[in-house]
Amino acid sequence: MSCWCGHGPWHYHGYHYPPAAVYAPPPPSPYYPETEPYGPPRRRRPDAEELAEYLHGLEEEMARIRREIDDLRRADTGES
Repeated sequence: MSCWCGHGPWHYHGYHYPPAAVYAPPPPSPYYPETEPYGPPRRRRPDAEELAEYLHGLEEEMARIRREIDDLRRADTGES
């Protein structure tokens, strides 16, 4: 039975707050992995040399693809 003020049975018997079990967090779920306390691990920031090498590789690949496209265009115009 609740107290007249609506708190609950513990208030009537002299407890100012409910027992600690009421405020305890629920047990962890077996279906979900445990959360990391500080978020996901941070990725390492690449340095300037790595970025320059990556950019150089992309530029070489773009040049190769442009050459292939030009060859295909010349082959299409030569057949017509």
